[in-house]
Amino acid sequence: MSIVNPNSPLPLYAQVKETLQREIEQNMQPGQLLPIEPELEKRFGVSRVTIRRALEELESDGLIIRKQGRGTFVREPKIAQELTRLKSWGETIRQSGLEPQTLYSEIDVLEPTQEISQSLALPPGTPLVRVRRLRYASGDPICIMTNYLPQNLIPNLEQTGLVNDSIYQTMAYHNLKPVRAFDKVEARPATPWEAGQLQVPADFPLLEVTRLVYDATGKPLYLAVITNRSDKYVYTVHFGNQL
Repeated sequence: MSIVNPNSPLPLYAQVKETLQREIEQNMQPGQLLPIEPELEKRFGVSRVTIRRALEELESDGLIIRKQGRGTFVREPKIAQELTRLKSWGETIRQSGLEPQTLYSEIDVLEPTQEISQSLALPPGTPLVRVRRLRYASGDPICIMTNYLPQNLIPNLEQTGLVNDSIYQTMAYHNLKPVRAFDKVEARPATPWEAGQLQVPADFPLLEVTRLVYDATGKPLYLAVITNRSDKYVYTVHFGNQL
């Protein structure tokens, strides 16, 4: 017997979606496997097309993920980072109950673009150190992080590397203190190279944060470009009215 109401003004797929969403939120755990489509079709007494529409809606809402050849799973919650305070990426990941990892790290020296020179208030042609890392959280690729620093800010960084793979710890080691930042967040499709590194399809939507970090005197310390998987990461902002 069908557990949906064909006389309801709510479409059948929406009724199926509501029931599954309630069960996911109340009774299921992240990573848990959902029943296969034929089982759901039999349970709800609706067509395969209706079941697939309901699953598409749940996937669009970020509640499930469908993996080809493996099934449909309850999605892990997204990693949330507040934009109201300076905090290291590793700290954010650990507070989410995950383990931060770096798959690879490359450091090189390059001539800056005019845009980067202007952002960092540098004379044209001032050499930059670029630090690019592929960051993972408990085995899943999350973001590509690229930092640009004036070469004379931290001597020999291109040889010594970061302290404990952390830009914040490296700054502290050299008595540099980031105190504020300006962030710009935008969405864009992944390039073929980014898609390969982050293990997502071509043109997958990414969240890119361009962050300019300053010390207490207002001097720019470094520019960071953080390219995140939109299905894994979310940024939050807290604000209110001042009376």
